[in-house]
Amino acid sequence: ALAVSPYRAQVAALAAAAAAGGWGGVECLTIDKCQGRDRDAVLLSLARSNPARDPGRPLADWRRVNVACTRARAKLVIVADASTVSAVPALAALVAAATAGGWRVAVPPGAAAEAGDWFREGGGGGGAA
Repeated sequence: ALAVSPYRAQVAALAAAAAAGGWGGVECLTIDKCQGRDRDAVLLSLARSNPARDPGRPLADWRRVNVACTRARAKLVIVADASTVSAVPALAALVAAATAGGWRVAVPPGAAAEAGDWFREGGGGGGAA
């Protein structure tokens, strides 16, 4: 499996979570470093949220996002704030398609804190999340 983000701090956080969770075989990379690394499953973290709904410079170049999205051979999971990434026209189209297809899952407020507790407590018996 491969975990990818355009943000270096998120890659570091993903790598730390993978190590702490015992998720062997999960490679955590920035989008720029993942070219040519196709995997069956890819987690693309675009999780950036702010009141201005500014996705930041790393998402301004659609080619970079395309590289990340096309690394998955079978399963692609994207974690993002839909209102923030929708400021990028190509990602707005992706959000719209995911919503129309019924593939988008809204995460309720407070879920991140609950997930953090779940991971700190050992993931409910060490199963995969």
